[in-house]
Amino acid sequence: MRLFFLSILAVLAFSISSVQAQEAISAQGAEHLKSVFENILERQAQLANVQKEYTIEFDGAVTVEPTDTHYAVSLPAAKMHYADGNTITLGTISINAEPTEKPKEWKMDLTLPPAIHGFDARNTEIFNITFGGQKARGIWHEDFENFVQLDALYDNIQVQTIDQKQKPVTFSIGAVRARYDLNEETPQAWTGPMVVRLNNFKIASATNTGSLNIGTIESTVNIAKVDLLRLAAQSKAIQSAYALQQTAKKAENAITAGGPLEDANSANEDATPPIEAPSPFDADAFLGILDSLDEVVSDFKISDVSFNSTRSDEISEVLGGSSAAAQNLNTLESLKLDKLYFTLGADNVRSGPVNTLIAFGYKGLGIEPLEPQVRDFLPQEATLSLHSEKIPLRGIVKVLNNGAQADPSNPMAAMGPMILLMKLPALLSGAGTHFELKSDIGNALYHLNLTGDIKADIAALSGATGVITARLSNLEGLLEKLDLYKAAAENTAASESSKIVIYQDSIAFLQQLKNIGRVESDEEGRNTYVFELSLTEQGQFLLNGQEALPILSQIKWPF
Repeated sequence: MRLFFLSILAVLAFSISSVQAQEAISAQGAEHLKSVFENILERQAQLANVQKEYTIEFDGAVTVEPTDTHYAVSLPAAKMHYADGNTITLGTISINAEPTEKPKEWKMDLTLPPAIHGFDARNTEIFNITFGGQKARGIWHEDFENFVQLDALYDNIQVQTIDQKQKPVTFSIGAVRARYDLNEETPQAWTGPMVVRLNNFKIASATNTGSLNIGTIESTVNIAKVDLLRLAAQSKAIQSAYALQQTAKKAENAITAGGPLEDANSANEDATPPIEAPSPFDADAFLGILDSLDEVVSDFKISDVSFNSTRSDEISEVLGGSSAAAQNLNTLESLKLDKLYFTLGADNVRSGPVNTLIAFGYKGLGIEPLEPQVRDFLPQEATLSLHSEKIPLRGIVKVLNNGAQADPSNPMAAMGPMILLMKLPALLSGAGTHFELKSDIGNALYHLNLTGDIKADIAALSGATGVITARLSNLEGLLEKLDLYKAAAENTAASESSKIVIYQDSIAFLQQLKNIGRVESDEEGRNTYVFELSLTEQGQFLLNGQEALPILSQIKWPF
């Protein structure tokens, strides 16, 4: 799997170029385009050499042929040689580049090699990737070296590989669709979605008795008023700093080990001291990224997941190798999940203070086999979202940077994190920071709802005020189930004694919650026990209006 994804990334990396738009097709334009692609491939090879994870070998040269309507570009076939002896071979990549009416935007058609192959150190093929069909066309912008408009479709993708026991394994993907629709609404302010959707992913064992199926995997990024040119420049600067840092570390390690420095830093073979690495915290680079952004929301979704195994086949080894994860999978007969999602979002990033959103959830979780007592309490659905408003991110970054840049001989330098904690209440309060929490967890037996509202307040004794409320429905139903399982355990062999203790502790814990909760009713008429924790301006910590610490200190937790 690692080689598969690395090969895809390599193909995409080679498809990037920095073309100078021409008003008409010409021989001079073809020479320029050839030079640009050659520089890109050289940069990729140098980056690989710095990282030392693999080396790139090109077979042939870049060719660019002018036609009546476009430039026909062919990138040479390449081999990526890894330290473990494995090799990935990439065939020729073809690109048709056509100037548009906008000077820095190009209409491009991209064709990947029909197959990608991987070989081990003995030159035995260990995987191959084939595309049943492919088409990719879009508008490519030369300044930030990426597509702003794209419609790409790759279907009937087949990956043939082998598992830990050298048995054949097939990965298949029905289709991968990528669509970008970014538009420059005002100068250097780009808005629109970028969507990559994968359908019908399947991994099957050699006997086809076990499989993993995923109906849909989708990644969506929506941006608004983002300076893509500046963002690209900042990203390149960070990559360069990282490369320099890696080179410095290797040089330092080489000197420490008594080896030749040139092995660690081939670009500076005559140097004797190690290269000074950049600061691990670069506030200017981070602030530069903030200046590039305004609103970004990233969504990742998986739906219709099913795993099936007879325990006697090797599908668990395919997924987990010989790891502990494989052993856990070996105990499963089936797993299903209707939906899983994860969201990260931020707006008002450039001007600040920043608003953020973090959300996670799943629905329709089913696992077999499960003991009844586990199935009854396992949440089949869960959601969690944390929304923050007015985070003074720039102020926090500046405080961290001051600590990172402080003279190590200054006693205050070592107190950087502590100083940030001391300043944080004032920073948050001055910005008017506000947090909202929402969560729902449960199944057919019970439902737990959490809500929270917390505001930074420098005038408050604790620096903040807020309320967090938990609502637990059908606590009586949980107690009834636990009583049944405890009674069953008491009527079995002594080996169930540990379970009896767990049931007893859980029953005692829930009974205590029942005693301190405020009773309401849910939509189904079941009792709902409410636990409201509040933090007042005077620094009081209350549970349902009473001092919380004496109550909480009396609770015997079951874990």
